[in-house]
Amino acid sequence: MIGSKKLARIAESLDYDSRAPNGWKTVGWGGYRRALLAPDGVVYKVMHDPSKDATGHTVNQLEAERSRTMRRKARYLWKYDIAVPEVTAYAVNGTTVNAMPYLPSTRQCQCNSWEYDQDDDGEWRYTYKINLCRCRKWGNARTCFGIVYKVLEEEFGLTDMWAPNLSYNSGFTWPIDLGE
Repeated sequence: MIGSKKLARIAESLDYDSRAPNGWKTVGWGGYRRALLAPDGVVYKVMHDPSKDATGHTVNQLEAERSRTMRRKARYLWKYDIAVPEVTAYAVNGTTVNAMPYLPSTRQCQCNSWEYDQDDDGEWRYTYKINLCRCRKWGNARTCFGIVYKVLEEEFGLTDMWAPNLSYNSGFTWPIDLGE
């Protein structure tokens, strides 16, 4: 288990728009939740929009389920130098607060080969163009981040994979937002 229910309760009690209290730090935010680094070195993700998707799950519940599913397929992911963080879901005041290890990125997980363009039907889609890859030229990543994005989307349905939602740490690319 990652984190503690006590700190999950504190994280949940904080107003979304307020400054993080002493010892806490906001490390991310998005349309559905805020990520807070607690004094114990764990990131707590708090829903600010508790609405559920068509399956009846919140983004935090979906993230915890995806973490478990993806961690069971670790050997497959290791081929691409992808590691998946453990996520612990805490039930707090009728919502779910997720806890996961803090994985600060040692560099930006971005590649020129991965473009977001409109297709012929007007839908926005990612396009992978291997000839544009530059990410392996300036670091020690063995797998192009464009390929990492593609694997995470095609194999696990993660559609919000972009540089801020990935962390490069300890020789692995870690998806740190598994909610979408």
